[in-house]
Amino acid sequence: MRLKLRSLLILAAGIVLAAGMVCACGKGTEEDTGGIEEPTPKKEEIPVTEISSLRVMSFNILRGDLQGPDHLWAVRREACLDMIAQESPMLFGLQECTWTQRRHILGSNSLLDAVGVAVNGQTKDYTNVSSNPIFWRKDILTLKEWGTFWLSDTPDAIGSITWNGSKPRTCTWARFTVRCTGKNLFYFNAHIENASGEDTKKKSIALIIERIKEKNPSWTQPILFGGDLNSAADKNCLKALFSYLDLASATCPETDKGRTLNTFKETGTSVLDHLFFNGSQLKGLKFWVDRNPYKNVTYISDHYPIFCELEFN
Repeated sequence: MRLKLRSLLILAAGIVLAAGMVCACGKGTEEDTGGIEEPTPKKEEIPVTEISSLRVMSFNILRGDLQGPDHLWAVRREACLDMIAQESPMLFGLQECTWTQRRHILGSNSLLDAVGVAVNGQTKDYTNVSSNPIFWRKDILTLKEWGTFWLSDTPDAIGSITWNGSKPRTCTWARFTVRCTGKNLFYFNAHIENASGEDTKKKSIALIIERIKEKNPSWTQPILFGGDLNSAADKNCLKALFSYLDLASATCPETDKGRTLNTFKETGTSVLDHLFFNGSQLKGLKFWVDRNPYKNVTYISDHYPIFCELEFN
């Protein structure tokens, strides 16, 4: 009798345990379908880095599919990323940048971000198409607004080409706030037409000046403008800029006036890449051209990166 009673108790316990397991599984299913709220992800906290000067770079990085097998992006990638890591620009504009190159640069440093569209208007995943993106350090600058316009007589028409241009050309601009001081800063980054003559370049520069005036009509906010302008600074097509902005290579007390174009050769004298700023708001401390090899790559592009160190007046 005792054995029979004990067996009945064990059987009853097993039934209760099985029922509990069914209930537990049912509860899990309810949770999976939203029975319990998921915790809200924490917002990314980015530290504020104090700065006394701003390091700016402009660099025609060369589209990854151009200039033959010896100069593909796969060959130059680690060298370019090493240059950016070592020179550590806080704000920089690139020319001829593809989506893949942009993605690799952002992947190399979690503090970097970027804006810009391709010359055909694509916003991502463009390969054999160029863009002129602007990159910045998120711990130093906060993006407030940005845009891209086309260097043509219809600047807001995506992909537009006029003035005898050979291909679409763009200027990307952005307004930032310096996080540690609250100061505003505009940056305009362009790649000017090369093949269509001085008149095309002159009209492109005039349009860029017009757009700067629209954003900053009194010129009382700090302004940076630069890029691959495909012209020496003393050419007439750039003359209008000098009524508003200072040329970094000409006004910085420590400077470098040597070539910025190398075309993967040891010889040459062309200075086609420039940085300008308004001297009433910014003081240029140093301008330099980085001609160093990186990762055993002598030429990381067919242009050298150019830099300017500035402080706010």
